[in-house]
Amino acid sequence: RTPTIFHNNTVKGSQRNGIFIDGLITNSEDPTIPCLSGAGQSAHSGCPTCPLRVHSFNWAPTIFDVSVKPSLRTYVVTENFFEDIVVAYGAAGEDHHGRPSSSYWASGGAVTFKRAIFAYNGLGASLHNPVDFCASHVYWGVSGITARWTDSLFLGTGSERAFKFYDGGYLVQNSRWAGLEYLADTRSESNGNVNGLILEKSAPLGWFDSDASDTLFQWAMTSGHVTLQSRSSTLPNLADWSSDWLVGQWENANLFLATMDGFGDAIPWSSYHQFVYNTASPSRNSGWGPGVVEEATPTCRMFYQCGYTNWCGTGVDCTPGFA
Repeated sequence: RTPTIFHNNTVKGSQRNGIFIDGLITNSEDPTIPCLSGAGQSAHSGCPTCPLRVHSFNWAPTIFDVSVKPSLRTYVVTENFFEDIVVAYGAAGEDHHGRPSSSYWASGGAVTFKRAIFAYNGLGASLHNPVDFCASHVYWGVSGITARWTDSLFLGTGSERAFKFYDGGYLVQNSRWAGLEYLADTRSESNGNVNGLILEKSAPLGWFDSDASDTLFQWAMTSGHVTLQSRSSTLPNLADWSSDWLVGQWENANLFLATMDGFGDAIPWSSYHQFVYNTASPSRNSGWGPGVVEEATPTCRMFYQCGYTNWCGTGVDCTPGFA
């Protein structure tokens, strides 16, 4: 039953996935779940609750009255909420399909992490959601996003990446990172068909003047356990898009990472900036990471611009979702 709210939890030393929201529904009271105008993985009349051939069930959190007969229920989109959670020391392992594990994995839905600490995880967060982005559009007012971090920290020892792009989109607000090799890269099997990462009021730890006195971040700066990145006019380890999987793929045109306002007081931009895949030189570092280049005139690059629910509400134009 959703929504769920978690407070003060710790996930440490996972050999596969730190947090895993996925799976198959095999014995529901309903043969199908009404999925907001028929947003289903394999059926346009609803989401089937029996196992699918390829994909698992696409999860979406809703509020509903359990006392009402299933066929008469009204489902209201909401989020699942993790507050003050620590996900740390996850191994760089593989799942039972031989695919890379994740510090956080979800198939669909909308999850907010508030004051989360993701630290020293072998592999970053990944999302799978090819069609239904209703939850984030309705609840957060931001289209195409399936996971959000606010007031959070991502820490590493020099080899970690916080996000591994795969399908769904990420929103990171008022958060910091330190000790990472790169903030983001792509899962090895991704061709670039993703909804990207959007940053707001977020930067490397210490790049905001206020970090030295902010109780959210000051303790990490003075802990002696993370290496702070020197301020500069670019961010050469923002992302790593040098994967061979991306070369020559038409989907790589959708690969992007964006910031609403720059990177702290070190790079104080007053407007939206977007970074995309460097098709001409996929291994070149132009100041933002291998294969990453700033887009002169940003355009909407989200791959999954609309499912059966048309989350934008304006055809395939996702620009209004950034408001």
